[in-house]
Amino acid sequence: QPEKIYRNTVGIYASLSDTLSMRKELREAIEEVPTDTWFQKTLLQIHIDHQEWDTAKVVADRIIEIDSTDVLVLNIVGQLHEIENHPFEALQIYLKSYELDSMQVDVCSHVGRIYYNRVVQTKEKLFNQRKTSQYISKLTPLYDVSREWYVKAYELDVERKDPTIAQALREILYFSFTQARCPNRAEQIVFYDEISRNYGLKEFGQ
Repeated sequence: QPEKIYRNTVGIYASLSDTLSMRKELREAIEEVPTDTWFQKTLLQIHIDHQEWDTAKVVADRIIEIDSTDVLVLNIVGQLHEIENHPFEALQIYLKSYELDSMQVDVCSHVGRIYYNRVVQTKEKLFNQRKTSQYISKLTPLYDVSREWYVKAYELDVERKDPTIAQALREILYFSFTQARCPNRAEQIVFYDEISRNYGLKEFGQ
């Protein structure tokens, strides 16, 4: 079986840290058995490790053409779009990945971060335009969407491995409950403190 031979050879080159030969062998394997995504995923990882983003995206897109339900590769495509500063394209990929598997902590966090980054950009724009009086009306809808996705990520991150979820949620909640007309301030502070305790951070007022 050519797949087995190629895999063994790639493994030997990997053990020798011979990346150049690995690349060559993987390309030959992809030509020989183009539907076996193992070789393409291995080559993809090499491109990512060497920060070869354009080539990595070409390989990742090729894998998706073979298997459009591979959420791990979809997420890599989304991250590559973010690296290229294409947040809208990244968002579409993450949402597709979420539709395939709604239990992914990373995907929920990625979507939350994209909307949170829009908050930061919008806030900076308003500040530069001296329109800070529009903070609440312009930022609140974006904060709300970001919060929705970060809450999903928080609920899924049962092992509390990603502190960036807590950091983002705490900032979003703080923005909300420090507003003069916050309708459920006490409830939000309770949630803020819950998140803080679960990630080993200081509670509000400490």
